[in-house]
Amino acid sequence: MIKIKLDAKDLKRIEDKLKRIKKLREPLFLIGQALESSTKLRFNHGVDPTGKKWQKRSPKYIEQLRRQRRLTPRVLVVSGNLQRSIDFKSDNSKVVVGTPVEYSAVHQTGEPKKNIPQREFLGLSKLDKERIEEIIEKHIEK
Repeated sequence: MIKIKLDAKDLKRIEDKLKRIKKLREPLFLIGQALESSTKLRFNHGVDPTGKKWQKRSPKYIEQLRRQRRLTPRVLVVSGNLQRSIDFKSDNSKVVVGTPVEYSAVHQTGEPKKNIPQREFLGLSKLDKERIEEIIEKHIEK
């Protein structure tokens, strides 16, 4: 499992607003749904949370996939298992987005010794942060 903790200053105001919500279950569930969706979309566009394109496949790997008749046009999508496995869990105090797929960490962080570049798919984009704030705003008790 890959865990991302956020300490970013721009999330401070989100944290302050969360403290004003008495019932977190519903907004955390909605945040989980939004983050699951945006994470899966990154596979369609081949980008990390900042919008940076993932490194292309190596010519050697392309040839291997071609021989196996498994070549697909999208990076990180051969069987589709990793993309489909993205899921979230939420409760009254937290939301976690991730995947149980064993090789996910290798792609998330990269592995230079095996010549596998980092292709980060988990994390928060600017749009994700805006969506989280919108969800929270709707649930603040005034």
